[in-house]
Amino acid sequence: MATDEAAESLDDVVRLHGVRLAVVGDVSRHVSGSTALRDFVHETNHGGHIWFLADFGALDEKLRTTR
Repeated sequence: MATDEAAESLDDVVRLHGVRLAVVGDVSRHVSGSTALRDFVHETNHGGHIWFLADFGALDEKLRTTR
């Protein structure tokens, strides 16, 4: 599945249920080994519903600055 299709499918599920999704933790090792995952993380992080964040401090900051 192309990264844009994966992001769109995940976004559809999140919007359908009216929630946000945060993946909290260091995914840098996985991202550095996969161009597709790197693109997926980059694409989803620019949306308003799905985020990959390094730690809970980053999650707190994201929630404070996002409506």
